[in-house]
Amino acid sequence: MANKTLFSSITSKFTRANTTNDAGGRAYALPAKQALAQIAATGCFNNTYHTRGRDQLVQILQLVNQIDDNEFLARLAVYARKKAFMKDMPAALFVILSSRDTALTHKIFDQVVEIACGNIPRLPGPVVIGLDTSGSMTMPAIGNRGRGATSKMRCVDVAALFAAAIVRRNPDSVVVPFDTRAHKVRVDPGDTILSMSKRLSKFVGGGTDCSIPIAEANSGRLAGRKFAGIVLVSDNESWVGRGRYGSTVVMTEWNKFVNRQQGDPRLVCIDIQPSGNSQAPDRKDILNVGGFSDSVFKVVNSFLSRDRDRFVTEIEAIELS
Repeated sequence: MANKTLFSSITSKFTRANTTNDAGGRAYALPAKQALAQIAATGCFNNTYHTRGRDQLVQILQLVNQIDDNEFLARLAVYARKKAFMKDMPAALFVILSSRDTALTHKIFDQVVEIACGNIPRLPGPVVIGLDTSGSMTMPAIGNRGRGATSKMRCVDVAALFAAAIVRRNPDSVVVPFDTRAHKVRVDPGDTILSMSKRLSKFVGGGTDCSIPIAEANSGRLAGRKFAGIVLVSDNESWVGRGRYGSTVVMTEWNKFVNRQQGDPRLVCIDIQPSGNSQAPDRKDILNVGGFSDSVFKVVNSFLSRDRDRFVTEIEAIELS
């Protein structure tokens, strides 16, 4: 006769699987918080061998519905960005959290933006940041991609976020919002980056004259101050005015700026939506940057620090074995 006690003790060591994995095999489901934390720290919404990116989003939504703890979701979003260096996943968690607790979302979002911008370098000196707020800057930052695929983030929002982040780290710098004239705005470097960017992006409409910030430093309210350079953040569609000797107005004002500063100032033109042309040609004191990402801050700092070729130097120093 079989020993039922012995048989029971053996089978008790083999926990019955309660789910299947993506390949269809038996598996054990992790607790909802642990499962969500693992995905948040590693998931990129990309297709893998067994799953598709959109399946990962469905899985996240299912796990979130099992978690009745908004503060955990908020902390997870911060962790995913600060510790796991993720980008898309924290954004997805914020969108989900915003439908559950708006106040908490705003609080944590401010914190994550501060963390994300925490590696912004201190520039070698104060700069004038020309922030284009003309009508064309209301276009989506990634262009129109059709219904459901177009970002709500406008070009002016990206430009304002950049300007706010620079001022936060470099409080002696000055932001000049402009279209066909300069707009006066009070920026408190001690304010949150999101609060500053919101204030800066409210000036929207009108034509485009990218020379305005430089003119302000030459003969406007900033005349007489010393700057390490000027950073123009625009879509580069300047059309108002004509420069001297067939040049653009930007070049006319820039040459004045160089002469009046009596140093070695630099001009950086960041084109949010590159189109194959610019308002100032590349040369020793002028750098054109197309598009926008986290690395732009380092590029600007390197150029203002007279280290324009740092990235090329680092690449060429890599040994191939």
